[in-house]
Amino acid sequence: MSPPLTLLVFAVFPLWCLAGFADWVCHRRTAIALTSGLGENALHWLMALVSGAGIALVLFFETDAGLLGLLLLLFLAHEATAAWDLADNTLRRDVGAGEQLVHSAQEMLPLVAIALLALDAWPGLQPLDWALHPRAGLPPLPWLGAAGLLVLALVLLPLLQETVSCLGARAARKARDEARAQARVEPGLEPVRPRTPANPAPR
Repeated sequence: MSPPLTLLVFAVFPLWCLAGFADWVCHRRTAIALTSGLGENALHWLMALVSGAGIALVLFFETDAGLLGLLLLLFLAHEATAAWDLADNTLRRDVGAGEQLVHSAQEMLPLVAIALLALDAWPGLQPLDWALHPRAGLPPLPWLGAAGLLVLALVLLPLLQETVSCLGARAARKARDEARAQARVEPGLEPVRPRTPANPAPR
């Protein structure tokens, strides 16, 4: 394995997954389920989908101008979604300095990965070849299994927990609102007070 790919596989990719997990920790700390809720969680899933598409392209296609161009487009789509996320949700919950630093890592590490791929393919790269060429073979199965477990443990399961938490908070909020509305429509009866017997008439 070439030095650029070694750096990508054993440093950049694990750090990217760890940044995703750190982002989830920040979301829990700021109670995303009770603030921005499912709206922000949906944007997180969208960014994960864009990132996953880029990973799949790298696994199944040779690195050429076409692949690098698609990866750059996905990077821009990820950035646009991240900007949408911040613009829409910074007013709903506290996105502090620590989370902003995590976001910086999440945004820059994919760009570093693209640069390392380009560096690895540079000697034989054909700039005018924009077609996608399937790889002759996939990476070794042990590496694929380890990478899959890393993504599952640090990205997908935390995102799923966030979704479940947001759904639970929304259901609780809906039940609470319905109970309040019912209480306004059908107010409780006033408690019946026993009548005080009249004073007997003087004899």
